[in-house]
Amino acid sequence: MTSLASAEKRVARAFDTSDWYAAEQAVRALYHRQATGARKEAPAPPAVAAATLRSGAARLLAAGQITAGTSIALLLVEHWASGGPVGGGRGAAAAGGPGRVPYGSGGSDEALLALADAYGDPADLDESGRREYLRFLRAAIAFSSSPPSAGGGGAGAGHAAALLSWSDTVLASEIPLLLTRAVLSYLAAGDGGGSGPAYGDGNLADAKVVRDEFVAGVSWPTAEYGSPAAPPLANFCTLTLAAAARGRAAAPLWATLRQTYAASLGRDPSLERLLVAVGQAWFGVEPPRPPGGGGGMFGGLMGEMMRGMMTGAR
Repeated sequence: MTSLASAEKRVARAFDTSDWYAAEQAVRALYHRQATGARKEAPAPPAVAAATLRSGAARLLAAGQITAGTSIALLLVEHWASGGPVGGGRGAAAAGGPGRVPYGSGGSDEALLALADAYGDPADLDESGRREYLRFLRAAIAFSSSPPSAGGGGAGAGHAAALLSWSDTVLASEIPLLLTRAVLSYLAAGDGGGSGPAYGDGNLADAKVVRDEFVAGVSWPTAEYGSPAAPPLANFCTLTLAAAARGRAAAPLWATLRQTYAASLGRDPSLERLLVAVGQAWFGVEPPRPPGGGGGMFGGLMGEMMRGMMTGAR
């Protein structure tokens, strides 16, 4: 295995010769080495490994290598969100461990916003470049939408301010999704087992603060149960918070909200996991069963047999 110094030289050499594929791979290799260590080398501090990714992504994007730069930028988001890879039994922390960096800590918010700026004007990107830009934005925003700590209170205002900083970067059509991801993330962080507010008052209170501060920051009209002049997803958030305050008794309203706003929610498929978690924790709605009605391996086999019989009967 090459030394850490050799890995650093490979990164420098690849950038010096404009070998962009080699540069991306060298940055990945150096990061993994720093994050996991080796037999005779302890892992570097998580901030050092993060700096390698941040620098590599910025240099690749500055060179117009959008796909490679996005790949490294997404790895940076993953590093901060999960705590980094684990290796050799001594590596960086696993998900939720001490290596994890909440959004806004350690300069993570400024770093991700700077990388978003490094793409330049999205209008100047080709279709592939815009797709990569949106991949990065959605990953970074999903990271920023996670509650600072599960069940923790009092962080809503600061979190709303962090989300507002993204509203100047994303497309206008994406701004309501910023709020929706955050509100659902707070509610999904409450366990509750369907008991709703009895467990999750802190999550509900923080979600309301985020909603109020964000809506005021973007100057959307407000009303107790939504405004016709506000974006549909803003009203969905308002009504969801009102329903969550009522717990299981509002399960029919929750079902109606999901159906009414299905088209807007469907713009981001990653919201489905949060919607299922919120329905289960606050309204006692069990997750949908997998297609085929369950039954495990034998149920699937029986389904295949029945389909074969029906096909042969035609």
